[in-house]
Amino acid sequence: MSDEGVYGSGDLWVDAWFARQGPNASIQHGRAVVKWGTFTLYGGRLSEHGGPPHVKAARLNGTGTASTSPEEDNYATATSDDGTPYGFWPTVVEFPDFGCWRVTVTHGPDTVAFTARVTRPPS
Repeated sequence: MSDEGVYGSGDLWVDAWFARQGPNASIQHGRAVVKWGTFTLYGGRLSEHGGPPHVKAARLNGTGTASTSPEEDNYATATSDDGTPYGFWPTVVEFPDFGCWRVTVTHGPDTVAFTARVTRPPS
């Protein structure tokens, strides 16, 4: 699996669409909320085998942890533009504060980690 904005290795990949589209978090109840698709593979094919990935986020320039929503426990299916079905884990992180965050996604032995700068949207 390899596409612009899709990062990972082994059997774990995330579609970091926000890395290619710029400002992206919505503000809900005073929290910056970001949603993306996490893809898990089994035998080289998209699969929900092994259950949902584990997601955590820790603030790098202060104290605090972010929460993930229950959506990460629901495996979703969709169809691509060419009609090919695929599945993914909808993943949501709610950042309680603006700042620099380290987001880590794990599934079995595989890990994808990235740093996110969460800023207040322009007024």
